[in-house]
Order: sequence, then structure tokens, then C-alpha cells
Amino acid sequence: MSIRIGYLLPTRERVMAGQPQTAPLLDLAERAERLGFDSVWAGDSLLARPRHEPLTLLAAVASFENELEGFGRDCSARMGFVIHALKVF
Repeated sequence: MSIRIGYLLPTRERVMAGQPQTAPLLDLAERAERLGFDSVWAGDSLLARPRHEPLTLLAAVASFENELEGFGRDCSARMGFVIHALKVF
């Protein structure tokens, strides 16, 4: 079994820093592919808002990367999203 390392796009950090544009996130995904990361991830949370919507962002990454022959070739194995859930008592 080999170790695979992915890159989590900073979707919330960019928005909170007043930089909600999508293009820089697409550039980061492209850079991750060039650097040899195995996957790109986008996070989501029910409570930590605002942030980019992960499925739409990853669709844009797939479309963008498909042109570059990157992650978009195998979306199901190369991209994913994480949902942060908090149990409230």
C-alpha cells in the first residue's frame, strides 16, 4: 500500500480574507497537480460559514483540470469533499 497525499483547498480562508474569487482556488488546484499531489479536496461545514460550495468548486476544478489532463481525468478517485459535522448536545 502506498501513501497518497492530497491538498485541501482553502475555501473558507479565502472568503474570510475578503478574497472570494474562484480563479485563485483553481490556480491552487493546478499547482497541486503540478507538484504531484494525488488529490484535491474541498471542505464544507454546517456551522463554519461563509465558504465556497464544495461540489460546485470541484466541478470547476474538474472542468479546468480536464483541459490540462490533470485531476479531471478521474474525478471519483482524485477529488473529494469533507463535511465537518459537530454533535450538539
